[in-house]
Formats: sequence, C-alpha cells, structure tokens
Amino acid sequence: MSHPTNCTCCEGPSGQTPALVTNRPGLNAVAYRVGTQPQFKQSLLAKLSTLGAN
Repeated sequence: MSHPTNCTCCEGPSGQTPALVTNRPGLNAVAYRVGTQPQFKQSLLAKLSTLGAN
C-alpha cells in the first residue's frame, strides 16, 4: 500500500494560540480575543503530547 506524500495523519495536534488579532482603523470596538476555547484546548493537548519527546 502506498502512502501519499502530503499525508498529515501522523503529525498529531498543533498549537493554535495565540491567534493573530488584527484591528483595522475606525472600528467602534477593539478585538482582543487571542483564541477560543477549542483553540486553547487543542494547544494544551499539543503541548502535552510533546512534553515527553525531549
């Protein structure tokens, strides 16, 4: 069985926070959220999976 070269199934979770926050000029409110709950959870799981690799 051949495997495609662009397969990412074995890479594991990756960190997704802090997310890029951009505020264009002239807005009434400033965006400050650097991530959502699912993004933070994914980042924490990614960090846990790499702790024993060093």
